[in-house]
Amino acid sequence: MQATFLFTVVGTTRFLVVLVGQFPGDWGFFVPYLTRSILLVVLAINNISPGFCYSYIRFNYGCMTAALKFYYGW
Repeated sequence: MQATFLFTVVGTTRFLVVLVGQFPGDWGFFVPYLTRSILLVVLAINNISPGFCYSYIRFNYGCMTAALKFYYGW
């Protein structure tokens, strides 16, 4: 589950970097660096305290499951 989360973060940030790299002027130069910093922060937190990312994933999964049960009666 944690590998899926990290793969999603890496894939999403890479897609955003390519997308915002097309912005004109300084936006196309600086925004990709800011977007990559999101990836570095997530990887740093996961490296220092893997349980933090794991608890975040489990909490969101629990909320999503509860919402599906509420709305769809699962």
